[in-house]
Amino acid sequence: MFQVLKEVYQNFVPSLAKYERIEQDKLILQAINQTVIDSGRFQKLISDEFVYNINYNTDDYLMLLSTLSPYIALEPEARNALFAWLRAKIEQELGGALALEHLCTFEIIEKTVEDE
Repeated sequence: MFQVLKEVYQNFVPSLAKYERIEQDKLILQAINQTVIDSGRFQKLISDEFVYNINYNTDDYLMLLSTLSPYIALEPEARNALFAWLRAKIEQELGGALALEHLCTFEIIEKTVEDE
């Protein structure tokens, strides 16, 4: 799916033309969690994660994108053009549907007691 849409992103918003596998996302989250623990301000990290798959039709996928900060930050004309090209690609080359993996995580951490 990413390979089909990559060209559109490279033409309209190269900064969004990236793809991270779930494994990469997990490593990023682990590094963030370790940084928080290493700060000495937090302790007893509890976390969990799960991966789920969801199917989107074209309209639902574009609606999802329209809620994400990088897309909201685009100039309206650029966003509209990007979405028009994405719609065309999804309809023509992906049959009007996308199957995506999402990583869901949670972290609960206790703040350390500061010396008084």
